[in-house]
Amino acid sequence: MKLNELRKGNIFYTTSTTATYGRNPVLVVDIDADHVSYVSEKHQYFCELKPFRIIPKEITPIPLSSSWLEGFGFTDSKITLPSEYELEICLESNTYNIHPFNSENELIESGLNISNVHELQNLYHAITGDELNLIDL
Repeated sequence: MKLNELRKGNIFYTTSTTATYGRNPVLVVDIDADHVSYVSEKHQYFCELKPFRIIPKEITPIPLSSSWLEGFGFTDSKITLPSEYELEICLESNTYNIHPFNSENELIESGLNISNVHELQNLYHAITGDELNLIDL
């Protein structure tokens, strides 16, 4: 993965051979020129001094799935934004298409295609300025 695709708050898998957590989701807490720092899936520091650090090639995006959508609070493929808008996500040809709607349920613009959890998090943040919080998984 490229570092410019990530931001603090994104969730991803690590493929690091030194990582104890294997394919469990981890949370980005810092990004510098060469490394990503992360904490465990439960977003807790296991080392009080600093979080774990890896290089970008040890990062694997998490494929978006219906279980991840439910974990983020989507109901019937929709989530209400902190405004008068709503996002609807539909699976088409192994890619999720996101369509924003206004309060009158009118399509605002054509959909965007995404396939990974961090892309959904980044889109939600860009639209709302808030984090898309993981409620349950």
